[in-house]
Amino acid sequence: MAEKLRAGLIGAGLIGKFHTFMIGRAARAGKLPFEMGLAFDVDETKLPPLVDMGWEIAGSAEEVCESSDLLWICVPTAHHKPLVELGIAHGCAVFCEKPLGRDLNEALAIGKVIADRPAQVGLVLRTAPPFRVAKEAMPRIGEVQAISFIDDQFVPVQKQYASGWRADPELAGSGVLLEHSIHDADLINWLAGPVNWVIGETGSFLNIAPGIEDMASLQMGLAGGGVASLNTTWHNVTGRESSRHIQILGTEGVIVIRHEVQGPVEIHVGDTSEVLELGQLFARMLEIEPGWYGETDLLEHVCNEDARFVRAVVEKAPPTPSIEEALEAHRIVQAGYDSARTGERISLV
Repeated sequence: MAEKLRAGLIGAGLIGKFHTFMIGRAARAGKLPFEMGLAFDVDETKLPPLVDMGWEIAGSAEEVCESSDLLWICVPTAHHKPLVELGIAHGCAVFCEKPLGRDLNEALAIGKVIADRPAQVGLVLRTAPPFRVAKEAMPRIGEVQAISFIDDQFVPVQKQYASGWRADPELAGSGVLLEHSIHDADLINWLAGPVNWVIGETGSFLNIAPGIEDMASLQMGLAGGGVASLNTTWHNVTGRESSRHIQILGTEGVIVIRHEVQGPVEIHVGDTSEVLELGQLFARMLEIEPGWYGETDLLEHVCNEDARFVRAVVEKAPPTPSIEEALEAHRIVQAGYDSARTGERISLV
C-alpha cells in the first residue's frame, strides 16, 4: 500500500453520499493517513455532486478498484458480491454496506470471498451515541430479562431514499426485516446476545411487491435466559422517518432509548435515574472514548464508522462490525424468515 492510503467509492445514492460525508470529515481532519480518490456509479446523473464532496470520477468500477487501497461498496444488495470479488482481487480493504447479501447463503459466500482480508460492514448504528452509551451502561442493569425493540420507517422508495430497487426482490432479496432491521438484529445481539433462538412472523399489508414484506415480528431467546422482541414496519406515514424505540429491562435497572440518533437515553438503576439529551450523550461519549487526537468533534473519528474502518486498516487491527458479526445478524434474520415460513422456533445453537 502507498504511504497515504487512497479511498474509492462505488455507489452514489443516498447511502454513498452519507458515507462520503463521513469519509470527508475524517479526511479533512488530516489525522489519518488517507485521501479521497475515485468514485463511480452506473447512473452518471448521480456523479456530479460527488465532485463537490471530494471525489474524482472514474469510468468504471474496475478503475476505482485498481486505484484504491480502501473501497466502499454502497450499491443495491444484489451487486455486493461481484463488487466485493472485484475489490478483493485488486487487494482492497473493503467496507460493504448492509445487508451483505440477499439471503444468508449469499452473505456466507461473500464472507468466503473476503476470507482474512480487512473488511467492515455498514452496521453503522453501533457508533451512534445512544447505543454506545447504552452499551456502556449494560453492566449496571444486571441480568437482561426482556428487550422491547420497536422500529418503523416509511417505505424507503420515496422522498430522500428514492430507491426503487428496495421494491425489487431480485435486487433487495426481501423487505423490512432484511433491508432495514438487520440493524436491529445486530444491535440486540451486540447489546445483550448472543441470540439462541428465534420465532418470527412476517406480513405484507402494503403489497409493495411479491417477496417484499412490510412487517416483521420476532421473539429472540437470549443466552442469559431473557427474551427480546422486535416489531418492525414500513408504512406510508411519509412525515415520519426512521424511528427506533428500545426498552432494555434488567434485574437491577432499565435503559430506554427514545430515538436511535438524537436520544434521549434514560438510565434507571436502583433509586437513581438520569436522562441524557443529545448534548449530554456526546459528552458521555467523550468520557467513554476520548477524541483520538484530542478533538471534541465526535464526527471526525469516534462516532464516524468510516474513520474507524480507516484506522483499523492503518493499524492492522480487525475492523468492526466484522464480517462474522454481520453474519450473526444475517443468521438471526434468516431464522426469522424460516420461522415465519414453517411456524417453528428456529435454534441458532
